[in-house]
Amino acid sequence: MAVSPRGESYHDSWTAVLDIYSLPPDLLDYRGMRATDPSSPLRPEYADSCLSLWLVTVVRDVRASPVMLGDLTPAYRSSENANYYYLLFGEARRFDYASAYLRTECNVLRGLLHPAAPPDTGALSACDAGPDAGVGGHMPGCAVASSA
Repeated sequence: MAVSPRGESYHDSWTAVLDIYSLPPDLLDYRGMRATDPSSPLRPEYADSCLSLWLVTVVRDVRASPVMLGDLTPAYRSSENANYYYLLFGEARRFDYASAYLRTECNVLRGLLHPAAPPDTGALSACDAGPDAGVGGHMPGCAVASSA
């Protein structure tokens, strides 16, 4: 399987950054490899470039060297990543970033704001909206706390 030269170059550039910094900085001047914004919001570009670089779909045999790749990409890879990207970078107005609680597959357990509540009021999430919300007092997909 051929490796994309463009993908390999992109991956190598971020690998060089990680040789200098423990995490990728948010902004970087490549000419001097200097972090112009030293914060790291843990963006997924490097990890995604690794996946795209090697064109990993599914691995058919981990015992083989090199590993034997399959010929499919599970749909959850795209759907889960799209959900995470939207919540991380979309500045969603109905998502409370301060109190959010996500589980695997980017399912929101806590942090959805009620449609009538402005996002900066500290309003309850949709999962905590009370007895009038959803079926049985909770929104579908929200975790129901046990009283035990």
